[in-house]
Amino acid sequence: MEDILRAIVLGIVQGLTEFLPISSSGHLILVRELFGWEFTDDLTFDVSLHVGTTVAVVGYFSRDWIAMTRGSLRWLAGDRERHAGHAADARLLFLVIIGSVPIAILGFLAGDWLEEKIRSP
Repeated sequence: MEDILRAIVLGIVQGLTEFLPISSSGHLILVRELFGWEFTDDLTFDVSLHVGTTVAVVGYFSRDWIAMTRGSLRWLAGDRERHAGHAADARLLFLVIIGSVPIAILGFLAGDWLEEKIRSP
């Protein structure tokens, strides 16, 4: 029961800090340190929290994702004149992808080092 209460508290911390321009992972580490909490596998637990957050965000913004995907497909198919709004949706999806590239490269190149160095208070 104690682990369930810890998980609920950490889930709330994750949910409240995910959209702040600071590290939600850092908050999870600091809350664990503050209360002296340990799980069998902290990293797996953190990843599950982040997956849950991702599912919630994708679900919440699903209409936007669908609009961006449709707009991109229509724009690529050459249907540019009849549906000018599709170009804006296609551009937004392109910008989201481009904005994700730097962190993907960093994660690929420095993933092991980052995991070792930043998973401690």
